[in-house]
Formats: sequence, structure tokens, C-alpha cells
Amino acid sequence: MRVFLSTANHVIDKDKTVIKSPLNLINLNITDLIIHRIYLPGQQSHFAVEHSNNIIPLSGKAKLTLEQRLTKVLSRGSKCIEMDIVEDEPLDKIHALHNAGEEVFVSKSKDIADKLGRAQTSKKHPEGVLVVVRCSYGITKKTRAVAIIKAELHEGFTSTLKDNVATIDYLNNLILTPEQKLYKVAFFSEITRLPTINKKSYEVYLFDNNLTSKDDSGAAAYFYKGFLGLSISADSSRLTRSFYEITENYINENSESIEERIDLSSALRIYLKTEQSEIIGTNDFSEKYMAVDKRDDYISFCEEKDPVISSFKKDDSLIKNKIKSSTFKFSNEVKIIYPSINGDSPCKIIERNDEFTIVKINGYLIGN
Repeated sequence: MRVFLSTANHVIDKDKTVIKSPLNLINLNITDLIIHRIYLPGQQSHFAVEHSNNIIPLSGKAKLTLEQRLTKVLSRGSKCIEMDIVEDEPLDKIHALHNAGEEVFVSKSKDIADKLGRAQTSKKHPEGVLVVVRCSYGITKKTRAVAIIKAELHEGFTSTLKDNVATIDYLNNLILTPEQKLYKVAFFSEITRLPTINKKSYEVYLFDNNLTSKDDSGAAAYFYKGFLGLSISADSSRLTRSFYEITENYINENSESIEERIDLSSALRIYLKTEQSEIIGTNDFSEKYMAVDKRDDYISFCEEKDPVISSFKKDDSLIKNKIKSSTFKFSNEVKIIYPSINGDSPCKIIERNDEFTIVKINGYLIGN
């Protein structure tokens, strides 16, 4: 089994600000890596595993590229959310990797790969490779971590030019290219060092572009639920409410005009009602609706109040009544309530001054 780590489109910018992550992933350092192939032979009911028996030496640009790709997908602004640990397996094997010598590291990683093979029970689940990464991060106090990556194999080309003669070679076993839809990452961060396994000593973060289902039966569930024993945080409804309330506070306190406040408040309700992706957060909202010169200020404001709302799974059950409609309030206690919808607003302010407001309603009067 030979696979190639793509370093294409990779530019190192020494002046670029360090990427901020939901888990403060600073100075990520990969120490060990192993790859096992996951494939579906014939008509079997589950996938088989082709094991490898060695840790891969990773150095130079290949090491740096993988470290930066992991940092990017686990960073602020990505579709990375915190998960809850439900099952002890494979956490027990992941925990054993921290202090394992090469023989035990290889053996435990094989056990983890076998569990993925058993979890992939549908032909819709893609073949690929499982990459087990032992690493650490932090500046002074290093935090130990294990990244579990499921990567699909895909096609590409490599070119060479020698003596003015160009050649091109076809590759069908590329992994971990910048195309993020082709891999999933679970990052197990050991926040407290304990000699025995303890769920509370870990924080787990999941990156998966397929995580758009509203329940535990979607395209991503076999990986995080069936394989890794994780569940989407039960706090999703609280986080959604926190995101709504903190963002609304920022809009009310920092809008430079009534029009800006109305537009952003309406955008917030529409975003929560109609956003197709189930992973939402302050970074995504700011990029879609905030003026460029206010994005950093808005994100800093929200991080100070509740840093977890940078990216999370949407659950609007606690705020359904608050986001279903928008309101115009006037000085004479008149209120106009209209539904929050994407597209042309059913209610628009045409003209306003200190004495009156002209409002256009896209509908005819039917009663009182």
C-alpha cells in the first residue's frame, strides 16, 4: 500500500497571524503517524483493513504541511465542533497511544482501524485510509493529543520538467489534499493527564463537512458515533441561544444607525432559520453578514462572552419564537410584526425622519 500526502497549493507565510483554534491549537507538533487502508472486498457486509506494520517517518515540508492542514480544519472559522464522549472504546486504545513504544503504537492503531472497518457497514461509506497521529501542542506546557483521520483516496497528476522535456504522471492514491470534503478528523486532546482512562480528562473536536444531519443517522454518524463512540454535544440548544443573545447584544450596542441595526437583526434571524448547514457560529455569520471592518471586533466581543460559539451544531429549540418574526417599533407605541424570511422583506422602510416613517408592506389589507 502506497499513498501520497499532497502538499500542493501550500504556501508558508511567516508574517501571517497564527491561526486561532477552538482548542487553542498552537505549535502543533506531530511525533508519530501510521496509516491503514480501509476497503470493501467483494460482497462482504463490512469493510476490511489492510494493516501497515510501521510508523511513518514524517519530516520537512510533508510534516509541516500536515500540521498546518490539521490546524486549519480545527481552527476558528472551520466546521469544527466539540463532541461528547459516550463510549469507552476506542478511547481506551487512543489513551494507550500516548506512552506507547513503536510495537504497542502499531498494535493499538490496528485495533482502532479494525473498529472503523466494522463501523463501515454501507457501500455508501467510501474506501480510504485511516491515519493515526500522535502529537502535542502548546507553548510552554505541552498538551498531548491524538488525531484520527479518515481520508479518501483520490486522483491527481504530478509533472516534471527535465532537459526541456515535460512529463506527467497519473496518481490514484492521493490523500489529505486541500480539498477538505475528502477527509474527516477527530482530535482527542488530553486536558488532564491521568494514568487510567477517564472520559472527563479529554476534549474531543470533530471536523467533517458531511456533518449536516439533524440527527444521529446522517452521513457522518458512522464515523463519530459508530466508530469513535462520540455524540453531538447535548448543549447545542444552549449554544444556539447563547449565540443569538450575544450577537443581538453586539448588534444593539455597536450599530451606527437604526437601518444597520434592523438589517443585522433581521439577518441574524434569517441565518438561524434558513442556514442550510447545521454547523453555524460567529465566524460564519460575520463572513456572511458583517461589514469587513467590524468582523474582528464582533468575533472578539463574542469570544469574551462565550468562546465556544465560534462553531457549533445548530439547535433552535430554545429560541424558535424569538426568530420566527421581526419587529418595527415606533415612538407612538405602534409595532409592526412581520415574518423573518430570506429574500425580499415583506415589510420595508421607504422614508423616515423625526416626525414620521413611511413603510411599504408587500401585501394587501385583509382585516384587523
